[in-house]
Amino acid sequence: VQQRPAYGIRGMYAHPCWIYKHPFAVRTWKLPDWKRYIDLLAYRKVNLIQIPVMASLVPLPAGAADREYLSLFREVADYARDERGFRGVWFGDAANNVGLANPNQKPIETREYFTSQILRNPADPEGMREIVQSRQLMYESAPNGDAYWVIDSDPGRWPDSLSSEFVRILAENRKLMNRFVR
Repeated sequence: VQQRPAYGIRGMYAHPCWIYKHPFAVRTWKLPDWKRYIDLLAYRKVNLIQIPVMASLVPLPAGAADREYLSLFREVADYARDERGFRGVWFGDAANNVGLANPNQKPIETREYFTSQILRNPADPEGMREIVQSRQLMYESAPNGDAYWVIDSDPGRWPDSLSSEFVRILAENRKLMNRFVR
């Protein structure tokens, strides 16, 4: 059973939202940490990984340190597929969360999830523009995913939001994928 698992796709969701101390906080990992994790998963016959990229914690415009953090996921995907034979690396983020600028901004590895972002109204043109700019960071930084997803279908707890607004968020994400994903 260990050498021939019953299921062809066996996945793990690497959740970086919560702040713990290294090595327990996925968001604190550097490339060697991710490689060790991928190695462990591959040893256990896992062949798919889902990772929230956390572009929604990055204030606009993105600074160099945040862009460097986000670019790590490109290397994680290449390693998982090319070196460990993963069949899939899936990236995603929330529907309408956008990084909140703070003059005392902590590094992304230590930003609190709920206090470092703000929900934007997808019905508001300026809100949608910020949502699109935030998601663009994800697609630019990790253009080599095998799949991309959006979480929160209400969207993102916006009061009285319509289903059509979530569909618009998905359509805007598709445009970004067409532009940046290889």
